[in-house]
Amino acid sequence: MTDQPTDRPGATPGHDASNADVDALQQAFQASLRTISNLPELDMRVAALGATLEARPPREVAWWIDQLMRGALWGKNAEVDAMMACSRWLIRERVDDHYNLIKSVFECAYHDERRAILAILRDPPPHQKLIKGRQLAAPDLKLGREVTLGERRSLARGNNRNIIEKLLRDPNRLVVEQLLQNRNLREADVIYIASSRPNVPEVLREIALHKDWYLRQSVRHTLVMNPYASTGLALKLLPTLSIEKLRQVRNASHLHPLVLETAALLVELREQRTAPWGI
Repeated sequence: MTDQPTDRPGATPGHDASNADVDALQQAFQASLRTISNLPELDMRVAALGATLEARPPREVAWWIDQLMRGALWGKNAEVDAMMACSRWLIRERVDDHYNLIKSVFECAYHDERRAILAILRDPPPHQKLIKGRQLAAPDLKLGREVTLGERRSLARGNNRNIIEKLLRDPNRLVVEQLLQNRNLREADVIYIASSRPNVPEVLREIALHKDWYLRQSVRHTLVMNPYASTGLALKLLPTLSIEKLRQVRNASHLHPLVLETAALLVELREQRTAPWGI
């Protein structure tokens, strides 16, 4: 990400796009923001944003996401909505499905020195992980017998609060997937799962994939602060956090260095009053 507020789409130092090209892309960008903001559901916004990105040349995609980040840092509602959709699109999509696009956007971001874009497209291993060969044990539900995975999944859909609280420690993502859909689950329960250590990346990713819990900033922040989460997941969630939460991440000492570096970069851009293009 460059530090100039007048960053031009499709242009690099020494190679300016025409004013007509810049104006056309800026108009398309603003029109897309309006469309996305007017959609009532997160998944609709994700689909619209994804279709827009897939239809654009990679260099414009890098610029596009850069502008979303800058606007989101400033708390501009349309950009915040679109950045939430963009992060979810990146989290939800498999790299194999969009390998060429992601690879090309990464290369363009590298060429144009868009550091924050480079960061959110990376996926290093978790900062902490279980020792090879070690597995987390399923929770003891105190039923006096061994409980199968299928039974735990079924119990996770129930309303027995005592059982639900025990299943919050279940290390199987399929059980957690059922828990997250349970209407009896509370935000404090999700925070408990998201903050639990040690943990496995697949369980933490299930939380980010749930569209309702994903919308809670407290949940996203907790996922970022868990060193057992996929580093790529944490990096993609960073641009959706408020400046106060980003400062907390920047000042942490237990996270992946790239997460700390990217949080510091986003804080620096906001504190330097680096505005989105056109403001």
